[in-house]
Amino acid sequence: MNRKSVYDLLSIVGAVILFFSWVFQQSVVEKINRKLSALTAAEDLYRIYQSHNAIFNSLIATQESNEEVVKNIRRLQTYNYLLGLERLAKETGTPIESGYDVPLDKTQKYLELVQKNADVMRKDAEAKKDTFGLIFNCGYGLGSLLVLLGSILKLRVTDKPA
Repeated sequence: MNRKSVYDLLSIVGAVILFFSWVFQQSVVEKINRKLSALTAAEDLYRIYQSHNAIFNSLIATQESNEEVVKNIRRLQTYNYLLGLERLAKETGTPIESGYDVPLDKTQKYLELVQKNADVMRKDAEAKKDTFGLIFNCGYGLGSLLVLLGSILKLRVTDKPA
């Protein structure tokens, strides 16, 4: 096998590595990016519901003398809170808790569980993203280097007349 063929092979191997790096990036890395994006969207939705607490608390402040009204407002507030957690629970694989009569202490424990699951999921996804990003960059760099090296070395080979 002559040197020019070896250099051609070097360029081809580099191109194949580049292609598979791209496939890896499009499939594995993008899947993790979508997971992180969905998790962020669910957390943002929860924050909107969480911000509604100020309105509920304002209503309660105006009705402090009427215990029955306050109880009903709290009931609706808890239900609203659970609605806000629903998408985040789905994203984290946590069983969904809902209803008008879920006690406040149970709601608090549920909130902590969902947030803990979301935190674990985010940390895991970010660690995988970092690792897979490094793998992609190394593959892309190696493939690029081989393509360039093969092309440069081919230029240096002189063709001998037959």
